[in-house]
Amino acid sequence: MNFRFFASMIVASVITYVVAVFFVGQFNLAQVESMGAAVSMGDRLYTFRRDLMGMTTIYLSTITLAMVLGFIIAFYGFVRRWPKPWLWYPLAGFTAIMTLHLALNTAFGISAVAPTASIAGFLSQCVAGAIGGLAFYRLTRAS
Repeated sequence: MNFRFFASMIVASVITYVVAVFFVGQFNLAQVESMGAAVSMGDRLYTFRRDLMGMTTIYLSTITLAMVLGFIIAFYGFVRRWPKPWLWYPLAGFTAIMTLHLALNTAFGISAVAPTASIAGFLSQCVAGAIGGLAFYRLTRAS
């Protein structure tokens, strides 16, 4: 592991955060629309920007912790033994976010972000982790 490895973990965590926050906002706005309110594209962009700034303190730090642990476990547990990082890192990101939300739900009895109360919302957060894992793979393989 070197500087590029650690820097890539941070960048991948930020990418995961941005995608996860986008999904949170869209799921929340879908609930608003289901109640009959109109939601414009401007409302969607405004909500995304506000969520991105408003969730940074808590959600970005927990995502970063989960992703860093996931990538380190993937590296030592799988990548070094079975060198298929294109598979292991996205899977590690997916699993890290899944574990984060399950652990928070178990510990506090609530969903950390509202959309994770549904299966689709929960999976959207896990997919954000997989996208971050793919970004991590690409960043560590770039020349």
